[in-house]
Amino acid sequence: MYFDLVVMRDARQGFFDVAVTFEDIFCSAKVDCVDDDDGPLTLVHDPATGERVPSLVWAFVCTDGDDATSVADTTHLYVDDLALRCGDDLHLIDLGAGPGNLYPDGDGAPPPLVQAMAFLGTHVVTNQASGVQVDTTYWNVALGFDAGWIVANPTAACALEGRATAASGPLPSGVTPEDTNYPIIEIDIPVIADGAVVCTRHPLGEDGVVATYTGPREDGAGFVSTKLGNEAVVDEDGDVSSAPTPPILPPGCTPDVEICNGVDDDCNGLVDEQAARLGSGFEGGLDGWGASGDYKQLAVQGGVLTAADVGTGDWWYFVAPATWGGDRRDLIGGTLTYWQRVSSATHASRPHAVVIESGHGVTLQHAGVAPPTSLAGAWFERRLLPDSWRVVATGEPPSAAEFEAVMGDITAIRILGEWNALHDRSWLDDIALARAGGAGGGDLCATGMQGPCATSVMACDGGELACAAVVTPQAEVCNLVDDDCDGVVDDVAGVGEACATGGKGVCAAGVRQCGGAGLECVALEQASAETCDGADDDCDGAIDEGNPGGNVACTTGELGVCSAGVTQCQSGALTCKRSVNPSAELCNQLDDDCDGVVDDACAFAVSTFDSNRDDWTKVGNTAQTQPTWSSSGEIYLKDRPGVSTFRFVAPSKFRGDLSGLYGGSFSFRLRNDIPTSTQQDGVRITGSNDVTIVAVMATPTTHYKDYGFTLSADAQTWRILANNAAGELATEVQIRGVLSNVTTLTILADWGVNDDTTHLDDVYLRGPGAP
Repeated sequence: MYFDLVVMRDARQGFFDVAVTFEDIFCSAKVDCVDDDDGPLTLVHDPATGERVPSLVWAFVCTDGDDATSVADTTHLYVDDLALRCGDDLHLIDLGAGPGNLYPDGDGAPPPLVQAMAFLGTHVVTNQASGVQVDTTYWNVALGFDAGWIVANPTAACALEGRATAASGPLPSGVTPEDTNYPIIEIDIPVIADGAVVCTRHPLGEDGVVATYTGPREDGAGFVSTKLGNEAVVDEDGDVSSAPTPPILPPGCTPDVEICNGVDDDCNGLVDEQAARLGSGFEGGLDGWGASGDYKQLAVQGGVLTAADVGTGDWWYFVAPATWGGDRRDLIGGTLTYWQRVSSATHASRPHAVVIESGHGVTLQHAGVAPPTSLAGAWFERRLLPDSWRVVATGEPPSAAEFEAVMGDITAIRILGEWNALHDRSWLDDIALARAGGAGGGDLCATGMQGPCATSVMACDGGELACAAVVTPQAEVCNLVDDDCDGVVDDVAGVGEACATGGKGVCAAGVRQCGGAGLECVALEQASAETCDGADDDCDGAIDEGNPGGNVACTTGELGVCSAGVTQCQSGALTCKRSVNPSAELCNQLDDDCDGVVDDACAFAVSTFDSNRDDWTKVGNTAQTQPTWSSSGEIYLKDRPGVSTFRFVAPSKFRGDLSGLYGGSFSFRLRNDIPTSTQQDGVRITGSNDVTIVAVMATPTTHYKDYGFTLSADAQTWRILANNAAGELATEVQIRGVLSNVTTLTILADWGVNDDTTHLDDVYLRGPGAP
């Protein structure tokens, strides 16, 4: 192994100091996170607060020993974007955007960064032995960390990764020469752990800042080359700026849009290649691409997608955006093209270099994919035809149907990034999925014919676009295709004629159609579950057997117990047959005689308000002179502003000698549209003895609520009205005294404030023993 170009030296002096002896190229590099007193380095300002924050400085400086008087002789520096990896999150610091603040005003700085700054320039160093002044070029980067983020994420572990090199002249496209065992400075140091900045001083040669070298090729033809993403550019005035390294192009080729002209317009090594239906050129970022497996540093550098191997030997892949999946059957016969390069030549052919996964559980891999042996990169074209692929599970080519199924439901497209077990890097660019046809082709065009012959695709043939015939007319056969391209599918003799299938019921009538065995008599209707329709639906020769749709609960439309019924299939239609017939009325809380009144034979007095207000009146301040009757079978009272309450007043049938009702009950239903009052003396019954007994009611709701009160002292419901409020519990003597001659019976209707309305229905006064 020999080193005839660059010598890397440890940096042990100051921030910009470099220890050199002026032979060939000398470089120094280091990372510092502490100051001269070993305290935390605080150089960068937080744009949000203006305060200095914990900082990291990466310094890289080189000289080729040339006379410093000529700008053309300045030393050339090449670096990759720095990568700050925190767990699975990778944050790339775009060094091609410098110099200066890389995140103006802090906008876009990914956590845990608040700012990144790049400094590029040249300065003169004097050789103390010879007195000759020579130029040096430096590229320094300062990172400022968000201390609050670090404390708030104590489990976060972040590391800084990067690569750099130098040359005495330009490296075309940033690629190191293949005839030199070339040195690369690699950075890989932990930065944040356990809620703190953990990096310290890291000079070249120690603690994660080391010099590595490109190795020899296996074929003995020189050494492995590698491409770095950014270069330092010196202008005529000696000012230094950074820019992404240009892409690798064929010699003498200027890229342009590929058209159908017999020329490689886009400089990708292919002539008149297919028009892309899906493509990624990575000019604006990742374009939705990702990676899977053991990879690191997925990024776009200089308009090229790149990632590195972690060295475990496990495979990793570039993964296409999810939007590339789905139904892609229009691409059958087309191509997948891309450019790829790897940093090591020690690789072999891999059958899984391209993998297509599907929602059908079938995974395809390309058959016999050769490796990208050229270290300058190579173009690959994968045909989207069955014989070019293998089913992973069997190793056999897929059938045409299998291939079409996979292309119809693609869930992932993967391109192999790792070609050996080394710590290599892979680059991918200009990926395109294209339909059949050349450059500018693939668009649908009209042939002037009908059926499947009507539409074709434009194709590039001999440098010219034409509507290439894909389907030509054939003899018509039963195959659900318009073979003869006359605009009619399966128009063979006999199609559409009526026929008898030999089946029963609805399955008996048929029509002649094309089938798998030619003309077939196909039933107009297929057998189905029997329904109540007067037909033999299940084709067994019987109509509506088994009472289809019957024995399901239904409503007859009648009143009382006659309302409930079950369905029954009769004469091809479902009817609702009542389950219980009318009978004599009993005191059982049911409408036995189906007249719409419950227990109307055992109630002393009843008001159901079916046709009028039943002589009910009112007392108190309301919006009506009398309760209003509603056709829905109820009465109601509406409040108006005032201080007095108002009540429903029962008619004469609820008054008089009710002594025989002691032990019976008084019940009704009540609702209020804006209930706000609490429990009150809702029911008042006054006797001729000037004693009033009251029953306290719970507040009604906006829906009808049932109330019932037993007319006895045992219920402990009734109290004596005193000072317009419910007082002591009424005794049996007192209750019987009131019932002996009732003069007034009222129900409270005022349960809200001002504009509330109270509704009353189904008032029953029953004797003892009645339900």
